[in-house]
Amino acid sequence: MNHLKSAVTANEGIDGISIYFNKMGYIVDQESFYEASKHSSKYGLIANLDSMPLQRWFPHTVSYGDGYEETVLTYAHTFPLHADRGNIEGYVFIDMLADQARGVLDALRRDPAEKLYMYSSRDEWAIGSSNVPERQLAAFQRNMESGPKVGKQSDGTYFSYIAAADPRLDWMFASVRPAAAIAPAQQDMYVQAILVCIGIWIIGIVLSYAISLKSYEPVRHMLIRLREMNSGPMPSHPHNEFKMVDHVLTGLNATIKKLTGQVDGNKLHALLSGHLLPNELPEYLQARSRYAVAKVRLENGSVEHWSSRFRHIPSPFPHKVVVKHEGELCILYYALDGGERESRRIHEHLAAVLEAGEEGAAFAAGIGSVCDHAEGIPASYEQARQALGYVFIEEIDRIIPYEEICSRTEMPTLHYEPFEQALRAGNLQAVEQFIDEFGKIMKGSRYPLEAIELSLLQMTVTMSKVIIDMNTQESMFSSSLLFRDRKKETFARTLDGIRDQSIQIALHIQQHLLHNIQYETIYKLKSYIDSHLQEDVSLDRLAELASLSPQYISKQFKEVLQVSFIEYLTNARMERACELLGGSAMPVTEIAGQTGFNNVPYFCSKFKHIYGVTPIQYRKSLKKAPEPT
Repeated sequence: MNHLKSAVTANEGIDGISIYFNKMGYIVDQESFYEASKHSSKYGLIANLDSMPLQRWFPHTVSYGDGYEETVLTYAHTFPLHADRGNIEGYVFIDMLADQARGVLDALRRDPAEKLYMYSSRDEWAIGSSNVPERQLAAFQRNMESGPKVGKQSDGTYFSYIAAADPRLDWMFASVRPAAAIAPAQQDMYVQAILVCIGIWIIGIVLSYAISLKSYEPVRHMLIRLREMNSGPMPSHPHNEFKMVDHVLTGLNATIKKLTGQVDGNKLHALLSGHLLPNELPEYLQARSRYAVAKVRLENGSVEHWSSRFRHIPSPFPHKVVVKHEGELCILYYALDGGERESRRIHEHLAAVLEAGEEGAAFAAGIGSVCDHAEGIPASYEQARQALGYVFIEEIDRIIPYEEICSRTEMPTLHYEPFEQALRAGNLQAVEQFIDEFGKIMKGSRYPLEAIELSLLQMTVTMSKVIIDMNTQESMFSSSLLFRDRKKETFARTLDGIRDQSIQIALHIQQHLLHNIQYETIYKLKSYIDSHLQEDVSLDRLAELASLSPQYISKQFKEVLQVSFIEYLTNARMERACELLGGSAMPVTEIAGQTGFNNVPYFCSKFKHIYGVTPIQYRKSLKKAPEPT
């Protein structure tokens, strides 16, 4: 969000930037991230993604509720950029308010009386600078729809317009200027034309004089110049002018080849990032051919060592090695034959190169999908980058094709309340048991990498929550423990780091807080609540169990658990309801009774207030699995 906020701040006139992740149904903007719903301002765009125009500005109306609406200009594109519909992972929306667009037109006016317009024939929508009243804007739109008439108008003004260079953008820009504003501009143009002619005339005279001075110089002077330009050793017979010329030209040819290689490498870099036009492809690549990209991360061995191995190990297809930076290579395979097992043959080539490396040298690689045109190369590179990320999970192959990660569609349904409760109770055995079970579930699953990383993040958030809550009572933990970067090179190392820090937290709590009878009493009452959610649990009942007053129980509950008794009871019941909705086929009526709600409509209302959806909608959302990209 900070990057989006910086981008909005750096680009004057931009009102907001939003990113929609269509896999998970979440929207991130410069202020927050939230789940896409009918009440979000971007719902109108998200509901019509298939028909939404891409790579162009288009107007639409955004409703903010209570009858308040606003016209917004939005520029939408996919990521990866220019991805096919089946490979789209999300969309980026750049918003500009209509008033901001009007301000842009005002900044372009060269005369206070000039009026500027923008018009889209596809959307039949127009906007003008701030000095254009609504009546004139409507007349301008009718004029554009019926075929604009340029030149002098009946009211003495001059009308002109230009269309966008790219016909797909479908925008036209028009200007209406009074005659008084035209004359000074014409006068300035005449003066500039005269000055340009005088400048060209002077330059012509100077060039003619210089050429006349040089035209009679002998050939020997040219050879002396060539000798001065040559930086290598001169031939053994410097007085032989022809040998000297041949030597200098040979050196120039070598320099040209070196520069050509650098240009070729720069083109391949631009091609992988999607910044190269089809007509700028290197000669050995064709726009209509089959390509695949492999991204290689070097773990041991130099770039030069592995580049040499890739060039000398026989490959089933022609390929180019691109050095992205120290420790990373990209292999562009081209002219694929369209036969079976193309991706498998590339896999076998990478495995052969890995096996041929020096002792101790190793790398990991991701393979993108095969594409049948050069425009698909950036998408294949992005897929290879995503596949390479799965090296984080140690149990899978070190060479990972994109097709393999596409089959990972399961989503975890984990509850972190037992982990939090074990930490707060200082229960080392329960903490380690939860982490062990978590590791087994993650390693034996078919979860996407993003889901595994999110699950690890949820564990670290739970630890941070406990640290913050404990520090509000007593300064127990160092701030370095709270802000430590817990992600390591692999899943196993990351989980080990979380385990060490969790044990450290539990030990601190065990040594500093569990001796406190107040703390122990409240946690016993908390355990009673967790095991009697279906009953009518009240402060009076807890006071009776603890032989304390209800008022004292309420006060200590807030101090120890940082939430009131009612808040904790409601949240515990709702969390239990989520478990039953996701892990059983029990009807909603029975779930309401199991969680202590005798009134089913009240249960449904409370559930929707907390989670934003009804119990039935929540259960349906758990059954949906994301489609592979």
